[in-house]
Amino acid sequence: MGIGLTLALVFVGSDALAANIWPAILLIFLELMVITGVAMVFSTFSSPALSALLSFLVFVIGHLSSSLRDLGATLGSPVSKAVFDSIYFVLPNLSLFTFRTEAAAGLIPSTNMLAYSALYALLYIVVLLGIAVMVFQKRNFK
Repeated sequence: MGIGLTLALVFVGSDALAANIWPAILLIFLELMVITGVAMVFSTFSSPALSALLSFLVFVIGHLSSSLRDLGATLGSPVSKAVFDSIYFVLPNLSLFTFRTEAAAGLIPSTNMLAYSALYALLYIVVLLGIAVMVFQKRNFK
């Protein structure tokens, strides 16, 4: 889809935006890979419908994870802060991969942001696939 969009933009003569969109496409791809890893983990121990629902919920909550951390800080209770902080650190922080608005404005992300997002995605995917392998090995198919 990114290639088609770039070709369409080049065809109409918008070269500047076509070059700026590739980092955003890379970040969308990394986000997709993290969500795919989450879906793989859920699919090892649940039905396909439940796996899809849980993956969608992780997608939504992953985009709101920084708000959950802020909510825990504003509630004032140490228990609620600990609960929301643990949720923040367990669920993927998908807001790291959001660069669509900036790309539409013609901005290019820094190399540090791209490297940090790629490293975060790689580590998260490795952990998720490791969990999926461990759960899958424990299953009894008899």
